This record gives sequence, structure tokens and C-alpha cells, in this order.
Amino acid sequence: MDISKKGFSETSRWISIYPLYLNSNKTVREGRRILKEFSVAEPTIIEIANALQGQGFKVLVEENKMHPREADKFAWKQGRVRVQLKNDDGSFVDESFPNRKSVMIAAACEIASLTNRKEYKREYPAATTNAPTAAKATTKGKGKKK
Repeated sequence: MDISKKGFSETSRWISIYPLYLNSNKTVREGRRILKEFSVAEPTIIEIANALQGQGFKVLVEENKMHPREADKFAWKQGRVRVQLKNDDGSFVDESFPNRKSVMIAAACEIASLTNRKEYKREYPAATTNAPTAAKATTKGKGKKK
């Protein structure tokens, strides 16, 4: 079925927002979509969904989705949030948000203003080696040739 024949209220027509789009630790080349001054460090899908529900949007959280540019496959980086931008008649759900970028900026600003938000310092699993350390040999070198 042609997607243009579906109504705007169907979830397949809603815009997708990945945490990568709002992450201030990423570059534009790595997938960030808004300016760094508006972005936040390591947003989660729950924070994005709560921020957009507070703005009056209908949201759908999809936890098992992942952005193709996201190199890290950690569980806290997975997921996306679908947001209804337009009504079935083609009018915007909220006229103050005419495009997806304005919705992303509003979500990031709302997340940044949360008082209970911690600045996350994610611990990446370190590569540990179980190889024993070799003791230094204290052998003397050969002397100079005569």
C-alpha cells in the first residue's frame, strides 16, 4: 500500500526521533541533527518521550529499534520515539512546531531543563586481558668489543 494514502494518524506516518539526533556528544557526521547548543548529553528514549508528552504530542516508544549509524550496541542507546506531527486533515498537531527539527529542539530543551536529570557518565566495559605480566629480566648486556 502506498504510504501517501495512509492517514497522518497512523504510526507509520509519524516522525522518528532517535536519541542520536539529540546527543551533544555526537557530531553532525555521526548523526546529530540539531545544533550543539540545543542538544543534551546522552538522552534516553524515556526522557524524549516524557518531554514530548509534556508538550502535548502523541508518542510511541519503540525499544528494539536502533539507528544504523549508532556504532555502540548498548541497551541504553537503543530505541526510538515516534511522534505524530500532523493530524489526518494535514494540519499540524501544534502550530508552534511546523517541522521535525523544531520538535527535536523542543524535546532537547525540555530534557535539559529537567531538575532530576543526572549528567550520565556511562561506563563502557573495559577490555581486560588475563595475560600474566612478564617479570623484567635483569640480564646484563654484552660489553663493548675490544
